[in-house]
Amino acid sequence: SAEVLASLSHRRQAPASCAFSADGRKFGVLFQDAVWLYDTTTWRVATTLRWPIGRLRTLAFAPDGTTAAVSSDRGKVVVFDLE
Repeated sequence: SAEVLASLSHRRQAPASCAFSADGRKFGVLFQDAVWLYDTTTWRVATTLRWPIGRLRTLAFAPDGTTAAVSSDRGKVVVFDLE
């Protein structure tokens, strides 16, 4: 059986996507206008990232967990440093 580690909610909108970093230390939840990055040791939001690039669509972490990328419905991609 599976154990629930965290139950996360957002009142404004449903998440579009979510992903763990490869090292498991970060968990990203993608909303239409922002990414919430959680610290998986506490399950608290470590940072919230926003960009004026349109509606956010996908989230991906680099294998080393130090960078991530977000794409939008306007054909733009933002790559950001997590360190």
